[in-house]
Amino acid sequence: MNIPKVAWLTVNRACNLRCQWCYGTSLGFASESEMDYETAKNIVLLLKDVGVESIVLIGGEPTLWKDLFRFNDFCNSLPIKTNIVTNCYKFHSEHFWLQYQQHPNSRIEPSLKAFDERSSLLITKSREFEKVRVGMRRAAGESKTMINVVYSTLIEGNLLEMVSAAVDLGAYSVRIGVCKPMSIGGKFAAPFTVPFGRMASEITSNYAKMVDITKGRLSFALSTPFCVWPADFIQDGIAHKRIGVGGCQFQKHSGVVFDTDGTVVLCNTMFECPVGKYGVDFNDSLSFLAMINGEKVNSIYRHISSYPSEECIGCDFFQECQGGCPIMWTVYNPNGIVHSIKKGGE
Repeated sequence: MNIPKVAWLTVNRACNLRCQWCYGTSLGFASESEMDYETAKNIVLLLKDVGVESIVLIGGEPTLWKDLFRFNDFCNSLPIKTNIVTNCYKFHSEHFWLQYQQHPNSRIEPSLKAFDERSSLLITKSREFEKVRVGMRRAAGESKTMINVVYSTLIEGNLLEMVSAAVDLGAYSVRIGVCKPMSIGGKFAAPFTVPFGRMASEITSNYAKMVDITKGRLSFALSTPFCVWPADFIQDGIAHKRIGVGGCQFQKHSGVVFDTDGTVVLCNTMFECPVGKYGVDFNDSLSFLAMINGEKVNSIYRHISSYPSEECIGCDFFQECQGGCPIMWTVYNPNGIVHSIKKGGE
């Protein structure tokens, strides 16, 4: 039986930034679209009963959710772990920061969007980079904070500056995630995904410098097949646990995402492909497990578990990379990109 280990709660759609590559752009940033507190509380109780180990709050921007503090108090009383993914802008306010510290999440996951005023304006359409810096420094002052960076065409050529900025802001570690395709008008497109060849070139050419800057505390969420990378980069990354193996939570069937209205999707790029809804298709742990293990969900998992290319069939690294993010292949043709490789570089 499939039992999720983690769940993402999309608590709102409002955001104080306008990142061009964000999946939220296709869904709008409507301030009225947010999760009702009672719905959020009931979903958490259901998930805790199922055995979910942690809840991740996403948006929009979760610090704008009006019920954040009492929700955190509720989760801390159970207890159940909660992480908050945030751009940290609101933490620049000393009043808000002091309030947050009285009603905290278990962990803050800062997401750094830009490395200076110019890049902030380009990427987020915001001139408030200094306030973001103040807020992120406060967040990074917490225990061993990892700052996340999204590698997109908008920072292509400036990845080293992004990593340096994260460390300067107090990151204990840095995680680089590859920008994936996004839904635009009901179809997937990749306007901000760096082409695989250019991606591999910039990341590998700066790899040693980034390891040095982060004191070795560097990791990647590649979302690509391993065969597009130099073998020594992949082997070193796996050996030092900088590259995750086995695919994402979607491929591992280890998580679920709740939209603001309680709708369930299997990946936060798939809000237009719901598999069920709280209060309609399930209302307790048993009916939730029945839904998540039903034919509709299993058919989706079977489809994304298939090989993206015949080249993957004989590849020694397929179990580690799973052929990359399935969403990539809604835009790109794997033929001509994917090739079988052998461990040891044969």
